[in-house]
Amino acid sequence: MLARYLDEQPARIELRAGAHGKPALADPSSPLRFNLSHSGGLALVAVTLDREVGIDIERIRPRRDLEALAERALDPAAAATVRATAPAERLDAFYRAWTHREATAKCLGTGLGAPLPPTPSAVTTLDAGPGYAATLAVEGDETPVLRRFAL
Repeated sequence: MLARYLDEQPARIELRAGAHGKPALADPSSPLRFNLSHSGGLALVAVTLDREVGIDIERIRPRRDLEALAERALDPAAAATVRATAPAERLDAFYRAWTHREATAKCLGTGLGAPLPPTPSAVTTLDAGPGYAATLAVEGDETPVLRRFAL
């Protein structure tokens, strides 16, 4: 996919990893930014120009002690939202909050354990189909036009 955007042979594209593992092109002068995520047989790839991007997809699976997990894994406001959600919808609410957190952290290049910096990012919930939660985060205040391709 990157080769298509760069008009280059795939074998010639060099990648590097950031401090927290975020993949990037080795050429720092390239305006192309990308991120990827996969879960349960599905994968998402996000590509932008001149804006950092993060994407996350998770297969929704039942979890034991969801409220305790939300307290450990999410910020206090997101954990409170999960707790306040009706029990029948709580699992979906947790995964929406989790993919929001992970996509934002990936966009900003922070680790999941670190607090998110106040850098603005536009966050969009994506429809990845039944049984999945997915979120896209893009650096800046506005969400770009989204184009979807299926392989």
